[in-house]
Amino acid sequence: MMTLSALYERIIADGISIDDVHTRELKAASFPQGWILYDSTRFTSDRELKCVLAHEYGHCKTGSFYNIYSPYDLKEKCEYKANKYAVNLLMPYKEVWRALHRGCWTVWALADCFDVTEDFAQMAINMYADSLKGLNQFKN
Repeated sequence: MMTLSALYERIIADGISIDDVHTRELKAASFPQGWILYDSTRFTSDRELKCVLAHEYGHCKTGSFYNIYSPYDLKEKCEYKANKYAVNLLMPYKEVWRALHRGCWTVWALADCFDVTEDFAQMAINMYADSLKGLNQFKN
């Protein structure tokens, strides 16, 4: 499981600047110049912050940026790429598969296992849904 501090270290090691700044509306944002900003006062937990930072890191790592005037389908593609990167980082498929075999069968149990929000765990389940359909066939 990746901790919040390990995520910070990974972001910084990749040469991406990360700053906690007060914002009027945004929780977080990322920029093509290799910069992530977030407003720590807008988060209710470290879990939420970790999930959002992983998402913004995903934008930086995949180059999936758009401007506010982009068409909806472009925004969705960029958001999907960032989400997929974040899910693979915080909840890798093999580790989710192992957790399910250990009995973590609910969204909240998976969220606790990976120290992420329930919404993030649900997103991971949705992304991995097709791959996990045959889970029963792998049980011993």
